[in-house]
Amino acid sequence: MLVWALVTTERNLNKLQRIQNTLARIAGQSPRSSSASSLQKSLRWLPVRQRFIYKTALITYKALTTGQPVYHFIYVTCFINQLVL
Repeated sequence: MLVWALVTTERNLNKLQRIQNTLARIAGQSPRSSSASSLQKSLRWLPVRQRFIYKTALITYKALTTGQPVYHFIYVTCFINQLVL
């Protein structure tokens, strides 16, 4: 999912968001005219773009703190600012 989030197009993200909106309406048993964003909040779902950012940050954090999974850890490097003020 991480790689897919980095290479996907805006069009694909919009499609995924529409699917998530529809699923939120189904899960909330709400009519099509109801607001999907309020349903997502009540279901505690992140919008598609925010979920990609969250998952990327989570995988990066886990790779940096535990070194696992190795296939992610080898692509993550730490940047340490060495600017002296």
